[in-house]
Amino acid sequence: MGEWLGEHPATAMGLAAGAAALVALGAVALLLSIGRRLRQRPLLWLPFLATIPVCLLAGAVATVLGLQAAALFPIQREFAPLADRPAPDIRFLDLETGEPRSLAAHRGRVVLVNRWATWCAPCREEIPELERLYADYRARGLVVLLLSDEPPETQRAFFEGSRATVERGYADDFPGLPCPAYPTTYVIDREGVIRHAFLGARPYRAFARAVEPYL
Repeated sequence: MGEWLGEHPATAMGLAAGAAALVALGAVALLLSIGRRLRQRPLLWLPFLATIPVCLLAGAVATVLGLQAAALFPIQREFAPLADRPAPDIRFLDLETGEPRSLAAHRGRVVLVNRWATWCAPCREEIPELERLYADYRARGLVVLLLSDEPPETQRAFFEGSRATVERGYADDFPGLPCPAYPTTYVIDREGVIRHAFLGARPYRAFARAVEPYL
């Protein structure tokens, strides 16, 4: 259920708002329907009043859950304008070795490029999903590349003590691979063509669906 909400934040927000509205309307309808009787017998107000906090709490919880799903997975749509275009040759510094690398060096393999930042909560929560994806598909030719324009020392401090296996790099320029929202993910096929460009975090299942046709 959590993954589904993550992939459909607008729907989640709509459901939450709808639930809150139904709760509010139900309370109003109940009040109107028994209002005359309550005026005649004031003691009947007591159980009715007791239900109001419960209704309000239920509506508030539904709203918060929907908003949290939308915040965790902020935009969640495909950045269509870049799909089916040749990927640029991004130059970056490998965080492990300190050596200069290039995206073109991975030609012949499927590359998932994830633009992220250490301060981005959805980015941080997405990394285990990317690690799992890489572990499951690297034998079939998948490369997972995390790229950030944050200083290398900032990134190294973030990964210190972790068992990260995906490739990580620093780049100060990303011509042709913009990041309108963090994180932004690109799926590039073996011929170097961008097949998908996603805004916002994704669960493992969504990543797997995106890369499998090109492996």
